[in-house]
Amino acid sequence: MTGRLLILRNTLSLNSNLGWFKFAIILATTTIPLVSQAKLSGFGDLILDSTPTDGIASGRYTTSNGAEGKFVIKREAFIGYSGENIQATTNGVKNGVQIQNRQKVGMLNDDKDTFSYEFIITPDPRYNNFIHTIKIAQASYATSGNSEIARQTLSYTDFDSSHFGPKSKAIVEANPSVSYFYDAMGDYFLGQKVSETILQENSPIIGQSSGQQLREDDSTSAPLYYYNITRLDGSGNASSYTPVKNNAGEVTRRTLSGTLPPNPTFANILKYISKPNTYKPLSVGHTISNGGSYVSYGIENAVSEYIISVKNAKTVTLKYEGIMHGNIAVNAQVVGETYNEWISFGVESEASPTYVFSGTIFNDNGGITTANNFDADIVTGPYATNPHYFNGLFDTTTPTETVISDSLSTVALTDCSETKIATQQVPDSGLYSITVSAAQLSGNTTLCLVEQRNTGITSFPIRTTPAKQPIKLKDLTYNYPNNNFGRVVADNAALVLQKYQFVNDCNASTLDYPMTQTTNDPRTGFSMDPIMGNISPQQCIAYKIVATNRAKLDINDFVMNDVLHNKWVKRVAPTDGNGDYASDSVAINMNGTVKTNPLTLLAKTKRDFYFNTKYKSTVDP
Repeated sequence: MTGRLLILRNTLSLNSNLGWFKFAIILATTTIPLVSQAKLSGFGDLILDSTPTDGIASGRYTTSNGAEGKFVIKREAFIGYSGENIQATTNGVKNGVQIQNRQKVGMLNDDKDTFSYEFIITPDPRYNNFIHTIKIAQASYATSGNSEIARQTLSYTDFDSSHFGPKSKAIVEANPSVSYFYDAMGDYFLGQKVSETILQENSPIIGQSSGQQLREDDSTSAPLYYYNITRLDGSGNASSYTPVKNNAGEVTRRTLSGTLPPNPTFANILKYISKPNTYKPLSVGHTISNGGSYVSYGIENAVSEYIISVKNAKTVTLKYEGIMHGNIAVNAQVVGETYNEWISFGVESEASPTYVFSGTIFNDNGGITTANNFDADIVTGPYATNPHYFNGLFDTTTPTETVISDSLSTVALTDCSETKIATQQVPDSGLYSITVSAAQLSGNTTLCLVEQRNTGITSFPIRTTPAKQPIKLKDLTYNYPNNNFGRVVADNAALVLQKYQFVNDCNASTLDYPMTQTTNDPRTGFSMDPIMGNISPQQCIAYKIVATNRAKLDINDFVMNDVLHNKWVKRVAPTDGNGDYASDSVAINMNGTVKTNPLTLLAKTKRDFYFNTKYKSTVDP
């Protein structure tokens, strides 16, 4: 609140040129009782154990739905003040705890006022299955007085992860549009400067008299300014003052106290009105990062309704500091006078929600009823024309895919490492559902579902989805469906390998592998028909292996290998110009394993691999 308050509104007030007089007035008015209860509610029943001492207070809380615990308030910083008033549940009125910093000390140009409080809660162990939320507001009891423009910096800490699942998070729960208070520092700056002694009022220029109280913190790049209204011509006193305006809405400065911005307009205070990129209101649901700051505008306690909820926080620390450029009594560029400020804390709770993770183990065959591991047709065949086959999705449209109804799979909810949180044997329906409490999540924000077939089971051996599926937990979201795992039988595998052979005279320098035709006779071209033993010593057999990916998913880390089993057979020539064969593949003139580097077979594509082998002059009997 500023250095002038209205006694007619039961407000504690002061305005003077002398520091001792300002201090004396505050002492004389602190006994004025607060009237009724503020507009806010739902901050819980907080009872102090004893009279607060030197910025320390403690007590017990009971939330509106019956959760109980202890709380502690600790003053962390205190500049420009001398003592505070801490009010909790009194005379049956239950609305959190309210802290009022009443006594301003120091010289009149001591304008870097700051206070900071830590609010700590310890839930009763009986209510560890509740999510406890610390609530912050301006005034939960007082209806008199007002706040001043200030920066608020909010920090918070988590509970022990063994008690609660979600990490703490600060969210703007309410920030309604309220009337600007004419008496709050900054909000009564009178607009445009006509001359050194003439100012023009803001009301007819702006035509706006309300807005949200909480704003983005642009105080560093776009500072705010203050001017003392009682230094204008008018009538009244420090408690109630009315400037005199002429027909043009102009008023005259009779003393030059207070600081004006270089080009003073009302936008220097409520900047988002004319400068959309500064001091924008915080929307409901906005998240305040840990250690983040925001600006609160001067509003009467009676109408202030903003609420910040810090869910699942064990502690919150709130730093409140004046950031206005100006002073109530001197024409100086000083920063940050505030006093008679209210801040309230409360606690609410809700039963810890249960989290549900569910899905289906399904046959990702696209509804193809006749499995065929030799069908490599990716142009016209059923594997080519069926968009649902082996696509990693559980498709319920025609042709319909079905669940795997054999109860031979297990799904585990894990912390994405080796720790299992919950495990379920998938029932015959193929539908699994794992339910856990927030407490079981142990502070994890990312979980994994892991599916596996039981040991020794050979049916549906091929996956079409990853075995481990990560899940990022979302705020206020507790149901995570459709975490499906696809499998197919071996004959519906995505990969089809076909091997062709061609008897040749080992003329490796002239043999054009890709241009060699495919025939029914391995002596005239690449063929899948047998050679039937009609091969002479010193002749070669060239091989073509065709790898076909008939799925709608890429096959990654594909390695083709073929073993030259017979010690009388050797690889005779390099046949790959693309660098696909691995460096440790069998060397020329040696027998062993021919293999490629890890490759990617793109969806619905084929890839050909060639190599040549030669028989020795003597055949092993």
